[in-house]
Amino acid sequence: MRTNQSHTAVPALAALALAALAPLALLGCKPATDARAAGSPRGAATQETDEADPRTNQATTNRATANQDEANQNPEENAATRAVAILRAVGDSGVTGSIHFETTEDGLRITGDVRGLEPGEHGFHIHQFGDLTATEDGTSAGGHFAPEGHDHGAPDADQRHVGDLGNIEADGSGNAAVDKVDDVVALTGPHSILGRAVVVHAGKDTFQGKSGEAGDRVAFGVIGIAEAD
Repeated sequence: MRTNQSHTAVPALAALALAALAPLALLGCKPATDARAAGSPRGAATQETDEADPRTNQATTNRATANQDEANQNPEENAATRAVAILRAVGDSGVTGSIHFETTEDGLRITGDVRGLEPGEHGFHIHQFGDLTATEDGTSAGGHFAPEGHDHGAPDADQRHVGDLGNIEADGSGNAAVDKVDDVVALTGPHSILGRAVVVHAGKDTFQGKSGEAGDRVAFGVIGIAEAD
């Protein structure tokens, strides 16, 4: 009898042991897998990358902000000091040339040459828009550059359009040499002429009326930043 009870108890105990171990095995699978993944070199590299990206982005943002702050604090160091306009003919006038602008202590120095003109004086102005699309009449450049809304006048008038630069004079060959200094126009600030247009007229600016009665536009060119010396 004792022998038969012993043989019956062994399978029963084994079944109980397996039943008890099964939940432990199931509970241990996921932690073991997670532990292996966390301990692997690839897992560590991924974690470092995820943590490094925000720091890198923040550092880049901080540098960009610092550079912009420095530029805002030193606007004169970043301002243009030279500019140029290449004149093209309006319609079939045949007038061409180039005009250069340079900031000086006395104002903006304006130099250059204009070719193909009729002998005599010609209105010489800065107009509002650097738009040269109206190639037949030049009207796309708009009116005189006059941000304060003053009346038209001579360059030395107390009140004038910012763009009122008077006249240039062509010799018997139709060539006009330009060399003047103006203390109203500028390359920075509210009187900046960058991106606007130089316009040469067919006739003389009489400094009368709304625009000087200088007649048709015979040449124009956009004023762009030039390389500093």
